[in-house]
Amino acid sequence: MQQFKRLGGDKRIGKFTEWNKSDENYCIYCGDVAETRDHVPSKTFLLEPYPDNLPTISACERCNNGFSSDESYVASYINVLRNKLDPKFCNEKTYNALKRDRRLKDLLDSQISIVDQKIHFSFDKDKFENVIIKLAKGHAGFEFDHIDLDGVPTLWYDWKFNLDENEIENFNMIPSLDIMPEAGARVSNRIVVGTNPENDESIIFLDWVDVQQGIYRYLVYFDEDYNISVKICICELLFCIIKI
Repeated sequence: MQQFKRLGGDKRIGKFTEWNKSDENYCIYCGDVAETRDHVPSKTFLLEPYPDNLPTISACERCNNGFSSDESYVASYINVLRNKLDPKFCNEKTYNALKRDRRLKDLLDSQISIVDQKIHFSFDKDKFENVIIKLAKGHAGFEFDHIDLDGVPTLWYDWKFNLDENEIENFNMIPSLDIMPEAGARVSNRIVVGTNPENDESIIFLDWVDVQQGIYRYLVYFDEDYNISVKICICELLFCIIKI
């Protein structure tokens, strides 16, 4: 079986994906010197109490702070929409945040409404895509030590209620590994060995990372062209696939 080799061979790679106080670190998003660490995923998308040992990667202050507004919008939007669809779902953290941020609450009220018992909604696609790609870069960097500051990711995303059973099943499918991750990549610790029920042969695959059940999960894997791709599911409502 072949082993994945990252393109470019940037000798600084560990300085993007690991934090070392005694050394210079670099931002995974823009490549500048990193002064801070960024959680992947951002705590904005999670409920308290937060998971232990939440992954972090290097980020400059400009990028770390620059995504905050868009992340607050996207996380709040998803939680409000899910509450409209299922009133039993109530994220107290989002509710309290919107009490403090009246401008954001008014914006979401204008974008998500119920008329004649039907939900009508619109959203800022630029903000959504900015955040989804940012999350994917963080996961790919942490799991695969993958950094590509010049590439343009391709993105697909949709709401669960727009997908049929086959589309949801394909999204949740765990792909087998035909190529091994690079030696030393963190994702190597997530490799699972199983048996193919069709021929009883051994197979290896990468499983989903369930950061917080029902709230946030992701999977970093090799697609059919051996490119690194990331699947993200937020609140079991927003389904995303990003090719890095």
